[in-house]
Amino acid sequence: MRSMRETEYRRLRAKLVADHQKDLESLDRVFRMSGGDPQAFAKAEARKGKQETKNGRVDRGALSGAIDEVLLLPKFAHGDFTAAQVYAEIKQRHPEMDFKESSVSSAVVRLAGADGPLTLVIQGKGRRPSHFKSRQ
Repeated sequence: MRSMRETEYRRLRAKLVADHQKDLESLDRVFRMSGGDPQAFAKAEARKGKQETKNGRVDRGALSGAIDEVLLLPKFAHGDFTAAQVYAEIKQRHPEMDFKESSVSSAVVRLAGADGPLTLVIQGKGRRPSHFKSRQ
């Protein structure tokens, strides 16, 4: 069996890195065309991570990061949605995170405040949920 030389390794590595970069640029272009913002999504990904407190619960920073990440998705950026839909999407994307639906709902309501990124479209009453929309 022939061993790989350093020059061959460097050439192959450079080619793989260039191909990978082209794939990422293509993915970003498609995401942008569907209404997403790749830079904002990348920032949310960087903040994301498994951030838990001592008792195993997810801390507020991790929950805020997960909500920010979900709100960047095209289906949340362009239409009405409820806090329950945000909770379901977060649970689907981050099954390892342990938090309550009421925590997500409370955070979404705070984001719909006067200076927040969300707008309250329909005020909920009783079992009827409130509907929110992004301010973009």
